Amino acid sequence: LELEAEINDNGMQEIKIGNMLVKANTKVERIEIKKKNIPEVEKDNK
Repeated sequence: LELEAEINDNGMQEIKIGNMLVKANTKVERIEIKKKNIPEVEKDNK
């Protein structure tokens, strides 16, 4: 599982989890991810 977090030019937080991209309007200072808490998303991509 890959996790990337960066601030783009607009000052918006971009968090990449696997192939998902999550954007937050405020700065995320701490990110905790437990693998067992991540739902299966592959089966939703039909």
